[in-house]
Amino acid sequence: MVQGQSVLTAAGAHGYVPLMQQALAAQLAPAELRDLQNLLMVPRPAAVHPRFAGLELTALADDNLRRAWMLVQRTAAAELRLAALAHTLHVSPRTLARRVRAQTGLAAAQGMRHIKLRQVADALCETRQPLKRIAEDLGFASEASLIRAFRQVTGMTPMAYRIAHA
Repeated sequence: MVQGQSVLTAAGAHGYVPLMQQALAAQLAPAELRDLQNLLMVPRPAAVHPRFAGLELTALADDNLRRAWMLVQRTAAAELRLAALAHTLHVSPRTLARRVRAQTGLAAAQGMRHIKLRQVADALCETRQPLKRIAEDLGFASEASLIRAFRQVTGMTPMAYRIAHA
């Protein structure tokens, strides 16, 4: 998210939703905001899985970490490497790992994996695409590796998650 004197903009697949929620929350009472969301905004799960909490770009105070998360979102899951990400950001892998840990409480590799799995969770809830297509679109090595990683982080299979949250 970039915020200037009169400009507010966001990037990423769903950058506009938290951005608008933040802007509207400053102007409206909680009940009014909830009513407006129900009427006008694209439905999203009301409750985010606890493992994905705090990964929204607008929740990050560190601009470099926000940029890192945007890069992770755009990189195929099978191609994610801490060293490559750190190099792109012009910091050492150790510095990036310390920033991720300080902001999220997660190890860097764990944080990157959670970002990709959050994208999977969003796709499961917002589309009817088959899991194989979601795995391909987000760059997982295989559908099986996606299922294994998703279950490890959420305790649910992707299909169980879709049923529970869509």
